[in-house]
Amino acid sequence: FDTFQPLQKLPKTMASVQSSVINLPKTIIGAGLLAIPFAFKADGIVLGISLILIAGIASSYGLYIVGKVSPKVPGDTSYFALCAITYPKLTLLFDFSIAIQCFGVALSYLVLIGDLVPSLIGDVISRNQAILFSLVIIIPLVSFRKLDSLKIGSLIGLLAIGYLTVLVISHSIWDDWSKTQGHVKIIEIGSISDILSTFSIIIFAFTAAQNICSIINEI
Repeated sequence: FDTFQPLQKLPKTMASVQSSVINLPKTIIGAGLLAIPFAFKADGIVLGISLILIAGIASSYGLYIVGKVSPKVPGDTSYFALCAITYPKLTLLFDFSIAIQCFGVALSYLVLIGDLVPSLIGDVISRNQAILFSLVIIIPLVSFRKLDSLKIGSLIGLLAIGYLTVLVISHSIWDDWSKTQGHVKIIEIGSISDILSTFSIIIFAFTAAQNICSIINEI
């Protein structure tokens, strides 16, 4: 009994590295992939690829910085906690901007559902009905307390995006586009208004910052 140690409090359930690796790329590789061709139509191939590289590098560096400083944050990592250390007076503004960004991303997914689902099933239901029916699936998923619970859904989403990518590439290789292909812009670009209107597509295509703190805390 001299060597008896009292029971220690069990640590909270942690996410696995595998589930975190699945969830974060699924956040990055989302519906924005469907809109990238529209951005290239305005930007041209050279400028489009350049903007994608800049956005990807900036997003990656931002995630890296958050990961590096997270051990210095007392308690759970969050943007509110990080901002409280660096710019305390801007914490509410920073959290509000992230909330607006997340709201915009969620709204864009509902718009995509309303645009795509009716045509996929032969216009059996209307656009508004498709959005309402999607909530039957969405509401239970957003009720999970941890991102780790979404790993199966994220994996299915990644497989679906991979299938779509293979499908597009295979059609571009074997189909004859000579009669339907429009003008392909290599160096030339569209108007400034077109470039500015599609800039958000490229930025949001790499957005994963809103989930990185949750993933750090769970892992």
